[in-house]
Amino acid sequence: MAGIRTDGTRILIIAWCLFCLLLPAGTALAGTDGPLRLGVPLFAADAEITEAFADRLNKYLRADDVLFVRGNPKTVSLLKRIKQGKVALIRQSLGDLKKDLAFLLSQKVKIDYLCYNPEAWKSSHTPQEEKDDPVGAVKKARLLADEHSLGLIIVPDTAITLLAYGAAMAPYADIFAVQFQRWQLLEADKFQGTVTRTIEWVRTGNPQVPLFAQLAVNPPVHRLKGYEKKYATAGADEIMAKVRVIERYVYGVGFLLQAEGNGFERFFEFLEMLRPVVH
Repeated sequence: MAGIRTDGTRILIIAWCLFCLLLPAGTALAGTDGPLRLGVPLFAADAEITEAFADRLNKYLRADDVLFVRGNPKTVSLLKRIKQGKVALIRQSLGDLKKDLAFLLSQKVKIDYLCYNPEAWKSSHTPQEEKDDPVGAVKKARLLADEHSLGLIIVPDTAITLLAYGAAMAPYADIFAVQFQRWQLLEADKFQGTVTRTIEWVRTGNPQVPLFAQLAVNPPVHRLKGYEKKYATAGADEIMAKVRVIERYVYGVGFLLQAEGNGFERFFEFLEMLRPVVH
């Protein structure tokens, strides 16, 4: 396939239609033993994560959870307050991964994973050459991770995963995170079908790769004519319902955080449902 040059909506719809024709929904997907892991970014799309947020997060974190960070002084400050969990540096380009990794290592930050997050959208920070050869870019991310004895998490956007590249990328991943937030507002059975088809597709390339499901506190609004850049809040109970639908298929569940619509508070309400704190 040539590169991914997409206007967003059109390519997602075409890719998804082809994908549904090729793969039937599965019923025997391997999940994971043990408790569901959490993936939590120490940044948000529309607000700054505060020290109070980090302190509150400590009540729910476990050793196998993953904290997604970027390379800046704020990250260093927040991580000093976090008591446990693994650290994954996430960026949309190889260049930014290298630059941020150098900064965090200079600050003596312990990093467990590199997380390569290629995005096909025009406004993304993924260079066109990486969009044109996403598998080649993932191989370079793997080499960078190996050079520093780190694990590699791959979290491509929906278009890249569904456009045949997910399975080809999977052999290079220690964890593969799939972005399901665009389907999050579907009815439970349709959402489950989307999840299982996508997991089947990725695991044709790596049957044993652990998978994270990415959701959002403010998922994109699903519209019949495509996907618009609008968001709807999801109550803590709605988030929990979707997690229950998919938890047996995945290793962990991660979240996109937005402060809009009291998103931070709804996220903590969800965490209290998932991992009640004994007071």
